[in-house]
Amino acid sequence: MALMFNNAQRLIEIEGINTALAYNTSNMFAACYTLSNLKNSNLSLLNARNTSGMFRDCGLLLDFNEI
Repeated sequence: MALMFNNAQRLIEIEGINTALAYNTSNMFAACYTLSNLKNSNLSLLNARNTSGMFRDCGLLLDFNEI
């Protein structure tokens, strides 16, 4: 899932994405400048081994479930 939404500059919210089996989520949301909500996203980092830069440059991200 690395780079999956990288540079999606108009992305505002994510719902219904399941990352429970993802091992690499590096830069997944990097440069998503307008991303502000991950509520109800089912975002799980339990199996993730590389999360570097996952939320880099996501300055509007204020609302998300416990990770």
